[in-house]
Amino acid sequence: MILNKKYYKKYFINLIKYLNSINFPFLYYLPSLLKRDFRNDFVYTKKNCNFFSLRNFNNNILISDKKNFLESEVCFISHYVGIINKKNPDYDFYYGKLFQEFEKKNIKFSIILINHTEETLGEVHRKFVKSQINRIFINNKFYIIKDLKILVYIFYKFISFKLFNIRKPKKIKNLSDFYNIGLKDFVSSRNTIKLTDNIKFILNKMKSLKNLIITYEGHVFENIIFKYTNKKKIKSFGYFFSVIREFKNSIFYNIEKSYRPNTILTSGKVISKYLKKNIEFNNEKIFTLGSEKYYNEKFRTRKNFKKAKLKVLVCPEGLYSETISMLELIKENISKKNKVEYLFRMHPVIDEKTIKEKFNNKKIKFSKNKNILKDLNQCDVILYSGSSVSIQAINKGLIPIYYHKDKYLFSIDPVFQINDLKVKNVMDLNKLLNLILKNNKSIYEKKSKIQKYCKDYFTKLDSENLIKKLKR
Repeated sequence: MILNKKYYKKYFINLIKYLNSINFPFLYYLPSLLKRDFRNDFVYTKKNCNFFSLRNFNNNILISDKKNFLESEVCFISHYVGIINKKNPDYDFYYGKLFQEFEKKNIKFSIILINHTEETLGEVHRKFVKSQINRIFINNKFYIIKDLKILVYIFYKFISFKLFNIRKPKKIKNLSDFYNIGLKDFVSSRNTIKLTDNIKFILNKMKSLKNLIITYEGHVFENIIFKYTNKKKIKSFGYFFSVIREFKNSIFYNIEKSYRPNTILTSGKVISKYLKKNIEFNNEKIFTLGSEKYYNEKFRTRKNFKKAKLKVLVCPEGLYSETISMLELIKENISKKNKVEYLFRMHPVIDEKTIKEKFNNKKIKFSKNKNILKDLNQCDVILYSGSSVSIQAINKGLIPIYYHKDKYLFSIDPVFQINDLKVKNVMDLNKLLNLILKNNKSIYEKKSKIQKYCKDYFTKLDSENLIKKLKR
């Protein structure tokens, strides 16, 4: 099931028609069907393939404070990818300082934190032991011994689907054949079922709950949770916290209303404007919440590279395949004679040990800074493949270079609407870097236009606006 520029729009339009006509709700659980992205990632780790791990004997849910949990009127759903700020563990990778703002307002709330690491829930809980904010920790991964009943349920649903589909009109059966929905697709729902069952179990216990705020990227588990909140009359907010890209996933198509949030929050004015123009959603229900990625300082002035090395920060997205690809791009470009110096910064969801085992090159310098600003302050150029860090870098004054090795695939550049500083190989990269080293006028004119565009990409976090919209 390959989605490229030629077929993706047709794919989603027909898929929505098919889902609406077949009336088989379980299909909304299939991530392989409702793809949020067209990219395939390759995870070079044995841990994720170990169905018989000792983690089978760990808890699925851990609640830090049962009293606050039961009394909460607001619930956030976030993701644990490791502690981002050791001095302030309440700083969230997605919501920034929003939790602390809610705490100051004495709003009764809890956070469901989905564990995406190899740490046990007990180990994760200990990282937040000094926090006064109530969290419910849940495991995200499927383990065959512990979750065997989920597999049985999936097989039952698959047989029901086949029998159900036989009785459908020929046109619908043809669509089913087009999407080639098989047992493998049904099995892909195992993590979605486990995750959503755990979340619904928690939400069902929160008798005072009136509002749910969840990250909104187009993942299938989000759709299932919105279906639950709509049924329970809980007001739902989907936080589109990330960036826009050329590829439009299922969020941008007319998925059944019950699987969508009541309100969409965005991280900036540029994104709100884009969504209102491109998404099938009530524009009055799209609000700019803002983001901790907001940056409001004067752009740095360029320096004379004739006397100093050009420093390039390399930032791939949180995919192993892209991380390896960008390492391959720069490895042959590293030389003492070269006036270019590279600093490679991995996404926090990527296991650094796994990458270094797979890609052993002592010449490559990896960033050790937890705070991205430390890297941005020492670099002049950002080479990226889709990371939202590129927006912060542009607003910091860095020159953005987008790595796009296959022109037939979608651009995943967050500033694809305006940025034409692109490279597809080492030759392109060297050519562009040499122009920068020579202080080429056209490069800096393009940089200025991109900076103006990015100024409102992320706006200041407005917790007051969100609080006003909560169901009280």
